[in-house]
Amino acid sequence: MNTVYPNRAIKIEIADLGTLSVSSTEGAIAINLTSAVNGAQVANFNVPEKDFLQPYLDELQSCVAKYDNDATVSLEFAQEAFKRKLTASAACTLFFKRHGFPLDTLTPLKGEVKGFSEQVRELTGPYLPISDEEFDSLVERGSDFYLTNGGSVVLIGGDSTGSVLMPLQDEPARKMINENLSENVVLKTGQAGWYLIEHELTYSTFAFTTKHEMPDGDATEAAFSVHACFVWNTKELSFIVGKDVGHGLCENMRIYDGEEPVIEKIQSILANTKHKDKNNSFARLVEQYPKSWRKIEKAISNFIDIAKNPF
Repeated sequence: MNTVYPNRAIKIEIADLGTLSVSSTEGAIAINLTSAVNGAQVANFNVPEKDFLQPYLDELQSCVAKYDNDATVSLEFAQEAFKRKLTASAACTLFFKRHGFPLDTLTPLKGEVKGFSEQVRELTGPYLPISDEEFDSLVERGSDFYLTNGGSVVLIGGDSTGSVLMPLQDEPARKMINENLSENVVLKTGQAGWYLIEHELTYSTFAFTTKHEMPDGDATEAAFSVHACFVWNTKELSFIVGKDVGHGLCENMRIYDGEEPVIEKIQSILANTKHKDKNNSFARLVEQYPKSWRKIEKAISNFIDIAKNPF
């Protein structure tokens, strides 16, 4: 199969079949198929440009949202870019050149810039133009890499056009996000009273323990405990709740975040447990020491908030 690009037409030579020609006319895309045998026209029809515009607009909106999730691409802008035969990537660059980039939505990330050749191999398009003053303001924030509110990682730099934000490819971006994510989650959960049990490349486990509070204000030995497991790549979060028996956790329930609100799930499990067995020891402990139990629920809620907003 050979492809030829004369002027604004695309011609594709298909072996044993013929030539498929696609060209742009005013308001339509003309498609023509001629026979490889005798050159006779096999098919010829026009497709209105509007039939192509919506998929193009969707692709462009998706591209822009990677860097500014709050931005909206207008139909008028998409029509202009489409008529100018811009790829979605090139149109994305034009969009930010016209509308500017919201630097206040960028979150600084820790990361080391590699050697030129190695770093360039990790970059992808589109490069997003910013002013030299904006470049300087980002430098002053003390980071070379930034996370956009659309989940992409960009490196500040420059090319022949001036100062730009240069996106990282998916894999190095994910690695950098996970490294920063794990560090921030470990720090913030520690400040919230959790302690780290295990810290691995792909996941970490944490624990939070309370003591029963007696009516006179004294506290007995540790009683309730919750372990959290956070998988960095998938952002999967799970909890094991039970009694602390001094040398570990006696599991009573296991809950995964995402299926339904975790606290509601825990309360539902407790209610069902009491309904089936009024003498269940764990349910009775929860009723006996409500203050201690509320600390467990609050700790879980705090961990979920930190996991969802680590930066």
